[in-house]
Amino acid sequence: MEFECATGFPMQAGAWPEPVPMPWEAAVLGGLPGDCPLEIIESLSLVDVCFYDFSKNLRRGQLVVDSELEEEIQELFTRFRETGFPLFSVIPSSWPGFFVGGNPSDDVMMEKNNTSAFCYRKIAGNQKLSRHALGRALDINPMLNPWYGPNGMVPVGARFEPDVLGTLSEDCWVVQWFEERGWIWGGRWQNPDLHHFEKPGGRNG
Repeated sequence: MEFECATGFPMQAGAWPEPVPMPWEAAVLGGLPGDCPLEIIESLSLVDVCFYDFSKNLRRGQLVVDSELEEEIQELFTRFRETGFPLFSVIPSSWPGFFVGGNPSDDVMMEKNNTSAFCYRKIAGNQKLSRHALGRALDINPMLNPWYGPNGMVPVGARFEPDVLGTLSEDCWVVQWFEERGWIWGGRWQNPDLHHFEKPGGRNG
């Protein structure tokens, strides 16, 4: 049996991770705390995407994003396929396999090298909502593109090797693509967060 992804690429059943595809309710509401504002929930879209993994297999994934960004996300994944830029997995943060104590864990998602967007949480060490909490941030291949935090590289075991496919650097077309469209790359911060991109603005701040 074959399935058609959103852009018309045929894929064999079983060619994606077991959690995907998830229904909207599970992908958006799973693990969501009760204090998440309704206006944020109503602004989100579940986007089906197709990508090549590191074995050059075409796979399906899903991202939860601000609906204003849906078209850009599809454009990005088209470029990923055209250039052969690989991703390990693309699974919403609401998958229970990412949970710790009943809540999605950013640390677990990074350690599993998952590419994801929406996750209702605050900035580490801060009470301000992360852009992930608005569906306006995207993390890409964290094990290849670590965060250089004050206590060292995160996630543990990550390796940054610019010549490895799936890695992000200043001269990588992926970074240039995002910045041309007004996204901010965490790789330019004082404590570089190489896997992180965020888009300012939006209906919810």
